[in-house]
Amino acid sequence: MANLMQQKITLQQKKARLIMDEVNLKIKERKMRTRRLIEMGGLLAKAELDHLPTNTLFGAIVSLKETLTQHPNVQDHWTTIGKDIFDKEQQNKAAVILKFASEPDENTIVIYNEVYV
Repeated sequence: MANLMQQKITLQQKKARLIMDEVNLKIKERKMRTRRLIEMGGLLAKAELDHLPTNTLFGAIVSLKETLTQHPNVQDHWTTIGKDIFDKEQQNKAAVILKFASEPDENTIVIYNEVYV
């Protein structure tokens, strides 16, 4: 009887671990999805389309999907355009080295931004 109880406890522990693993996996999936959605929003901003109304953006995206369905080779053209723009941005980035005369005090807030030349 004690052996049976021990087996039951062991199975309950395994079940609890599986439930926790499933919860952690769902959290990880949600974070990955959220990150992807943020990246998509960033692309809209980068293309300077983030000012458009939601209905307009959705219509444009549906139109893109229809174009892609009718002309599958257009994706290669779009990929080339996007890659060229990203490559150009990378070339235009420059490192900036800041030197201060003295250490900033603890009340100073320093904000780092990308600088484009």
